[in-house]
Order: sequence, then C-alpha cells, then structure tokens
Amino acid sequence: MDVARIKSEGEKAGTSEGKKEVEKEIGGGRKRLFITGGAGFIGANLVRHFNASYDVHIMVREGSNLSRLQGVMDTITIHHADITDADGVARAIEDAKPEYIIHTAVYGGYPQQKDRFQMLRTNLVGLFNLLDACKRHPFTCFVNVGTNSEYGKKKAPMRETDVLEPDSDYGFFKATATLYCQKVARTEHLPITTLRIISAYGPYEEKGRLLTDIMTALVEGEAPKLSSPDIVRGFTYVEDICTAFAAALAHPEKVAGEIFNISGGEEHTISEVVEHARKLFPASKEAVYGVAAPRAAERISWIEENAKFCNATGWRPQHTLQQGIAKTAQWYKERQKCFSRRRMV
Repeated sequence: MDVARIKSEGEKAGTSEGKKEVEKEIGGGRKRLFITGGAGFIGANLVRHFNASYDVHIMVREGSNLSRLQGVMDTITIHHADITDADGVARAIEDAKPEYIIHTAVYGGYPQQKDRFQMLRTNLVGLFNLLDACKRHPFTCFVNVGTNSEYGKKKAPMRETDVLEPDSDYGFFKATATLYCQKVARTEHLPITTLRIISAYGPYEEKGRLLTDIMTALVEGEAPKLSSPDIVRGFTYVEDICTAFAAALAHPEKVAGEIFNISGGEEHTISEVVEHARKLFPASKEAVYGVAAPRAAERISWIEENAKFCNATGWRPQHTLQQGIAKTAQWYKERQKCFSRRRMV
C-alpha cells in the first residue's frame, strides 16, 4: 500500500468524500492488525471480531477460498503470500507494518492433512519467516496460536507447566513452534505470546470436525453418525477465543514470553453435545454410535486449565456449552442451503 500516494491524491481531491476514502484506505487512524490464515475457521472469526476496532490486514495464499470472508472483504486489506515463502512474507509485513500480529496459519490440524514435510514447512519454517519479517519493524504484540495437541495424552487437566508429550507429528511441530516463540520472546525481549486453544467450535468451522458433522446431519434431517457417546472433550466457543485474543492484545506486557491455555473450562461427553444440539432441531433423529472410527488422538482427559490466562488478563469464557451450541445451531439454520454432507461452501 502506497500511503504517501494515497494521501497526496486525497489532498488534491480536497473533498470530504475524498478525505473519507483516504481515511478508509489508510485505516482511519486505527491500530493495524495482521492475521495469517485469515481465511480459515479461527482466522475468519478473528477478522470479523476485530474489523470494527482495528485496521485489519490478512495474509493468504493465492487461490485461497475466501468464502468465509464474504461481507467483510471490502473493509480489510488482503496480502497474497505463502507462509513458507520468506520473501513473500517479508513483503507483506513491509507493506502492512502491523502493530499487532496474530498467527493462525497452520497445517496438520485435520485428519486429512498428513504430509509431514508440509507440516514442517508451514508450522516451523513459516513461523520462522513471519517472526524474522516482524522483527524488522517495531510491534506491540505478536500472538502465536497453539494447540492442546502439544501436550499429548494426559490423565488430568492440562496445565502450562506439564511436560509436553505430543503423540502426533502435528503436535510435535506445534510444540516446537511454541517453544521457539517463547525462546525468541525471552532472549530478544519481544512481546510474543502463545495461546493454546482446545477444541474450538462455532460458525465457519471446517467440515469433518465433530460439531460440523453433528450440525450438518441435523440440518439435513439425518442421524449423526459418531464413534462413542462417552468420549470427553473440553469445548471452547469461538467467540470466547476471539475475546481471549483481544485480551492478549490489550495486555502485551502481561502476556509477553508466556504460554497460556484457552478453554471453555468444562469437560463434556459427545452424547451431551448431541443432546444439546438435538433439542434445537425439531424432529431430529437420534445419533447412531459405533459407526464412525474413533480418532487416534482421543484422550483420557481433553480439558485445559485456563486459570493462568484468566488471572493475567481478567478474561473469562462467557459461553456454556449449551449457549455456544445454540448460537452455532442458529448460524447453521440461517445458512442451511450452504451445507451438505457432500460439500461445504
């Protein structure tokens, strides 16, 4: 973006409309926020959450599906670059010069994403590229998105002080990325933090995920087909995730160099999730269990303690499972024609 050119052209125009256009194009004096993976599930929700209060820039690859950003694309700035391309990332950061960065771009979080070399390139090389580019410009806060997969299987609620025992390639690469962020923050005295998110759900979630499969089936009047009713998870509604990121950006001095768990704080069985959802769909069919293969990474305990972040920033999750599912169900009902078991638009 050529800010000098924009200002010059606006001054020449000399009209109130021209000034408004200039203000819009250079962000209207708002703080500049740069989001990688802005077209993804969490990224798109973050874009919508921060769009009114920040000058939002996102970085996506050429050819990315931008359907999640419908309705807001005219109000954000899109930079096209692959996170694994150091020069492309550097150009995007140079153009945006962000004060705040949220790094959500990942590969390997879904069962179909199995390419280990792509996990390495995206989750580690991509992070190196982004941090190196950001270090060339002063920034106020850099938030890396972590995952509970970094912990591995635990028999008790996961704490930030737990030994990391990832049992998947994805968990290993993400754990390495988190530790690298902490190392850079502490050795170079930079405001970098990691928020480890557990079982996010809500609007714009990718198909193939638990809540998406349940909601899609119920919207279409079908029976959800699942593995076991007794598997437990600690779900986190995506609006609560967005407010957690807002809290981190608002308190960079309190989160710098630290790792935090972000969770809804409660554990629920799959059967509880299904029953909450079924109540919102008239004449919905009962779930059929034992017909879907369980995920290899199913854990004995799937909940994170979030007290450390709550105490540091004052953030609290605002949605119970029932409330989050109700909002998610309404979103699916409003977009019923966009979803099917064969495709997700």
